[in-house]
Amino acid sequence: HIMKKLFTIFVLLISISTINAQYTSSGVGTKFTPQMLADSAGAYFTINGNNYQLSNLITISANDTLEIMDGDTLFMANDGELRIEGVLWAMPNEALAITAVDSTTGYEGITFDESEGSTIQNVHFSYGGG
Repeated sequence: HIMKKLFTIFVLLISISTINAQYTSSGVGTKFTPQMLADSAGAYFTINGNNYQLSNLITISANDTLEIMDGDTLFMANDGELRIEGVLWAMPNEALAITAVDSTTGYEGITFDESEGSTIQNVHFSYGGG
């Protein structure tokens, strides 16, 4: 009976983690380009031409870096949140737009959690949350 209860708890925990689906980088010093992030995060970060789309929560862990150097557009779904615990380098030569997929619902936002060394230049934000 103990195994049956443990199995039930395990299934419940898996179900809960699926509801709060997210991607968190490994924190081993990886420098992500948008393409590398798309390859790692799967459906949570996709690329279509010069546009990116982020849905749900993506966390760049301490020791990892997300580097966006192209002037493209990052569309954020209404549940989209980018949490930076590592470093964000967004310094495109041409402006990068970070905006909502749907301007009527906006998106969660971009947060910096004990992040040091991030640089954001030539980036325009619109329809984001707080």
